[in-house]
Amino acid sequence: MVPTLVVVGLVAAACRSGANAGHPAPVASALPAPTASPSGPSASPSPFSQEFDNGERCPVTPSVDGVPAGAGCVTTAEGDLDGNGTTDRFLVYAKLNSRGHPDTWWVRADLGGTLTPELEIPHGAAAGGVGDIYPRAVGAADANGDGRDELIVKLAAILYHVAGQRILGMFDVADRRIQPVELPNGKPLTFVTGGIASLGQGATCLPNADPPAFVITRAQKEFPSHWELTKFRYTWDGNRLVGPTTSSKRLPFDTDFVDPRILPYYGINCGSIHSDS
Repeated sequence: MVPTLVVVGLVAAACRSGANAGHPAPVASALPAPTASPSGPSASPSPFSQEFDNGERCPVTPSVDGVPAGAGCVTTAEGDLDGNGTTDRFLVYAKLNSRGHPDTWWVRADLGGTLTPELEIPHGAAAGGVGDIYPRAVGAADANGDGRDELIVKLAAILYHVAGQRILGMFDVADRRIQPVELPNGKPLTFVTGGIASLGQGATCLPNADPPAFVITRAQKEFPSHWELTKFRYTWDGNRLVGPTTSSKRLPFDTDFVDPRILPYYGINCGSIHSDS
């Protein structure tokens, strides 16, 4: 059985070395956060998502199936996570300390009334970001063409003055359990979207390719000669990525980063989930 994939995203606030093998280091971003288009049922926002501010006390959730009593900062996304044709719900929430702030962050899926076990997710420094930026569910899309939706979630962030950066990752739902999608080396997948005018990263899901693929992109201005545009293309083996194969091309140095040949390297495009790039 090919697992459903759940994509988890972070906003990033300081430079660091590459998050994973084959992945470039994150960079600051002035681009908007990814959004889920309302055009498909997978992108339907849940009525149970709460409004809350980063770094502040969490509102405690009312009774919501799958969320432990006393948890808060709940966000959810909905889609067909198990491929049976009905809508399921993926939950992201915090278990709180005595001051009402997040202590740990967890995910869980509600598969038509059947709850998966909870899974703790990294946040703050453990996720490559800062602790005051809270994880949030973003939306759902079928990333690998298996007929089941994958979920995009923001895990953390790094902020630069007036800009930020998103780090993304994936989870699958298989055999009624949530598992991280893995890189070829067995580590959980994380990747970055966003950037500045001379360096950016992004990702694209290609579920209709043969075989289906997941592509990490990087655009970097190589002073003083040219733009280097690189794609890291992975295929799928269950919940583990295979590869990558790498390809690159160059553009003239004076090409603006908003050029349509460059800007898509900065954003995320995965089904109905996309950034305005």
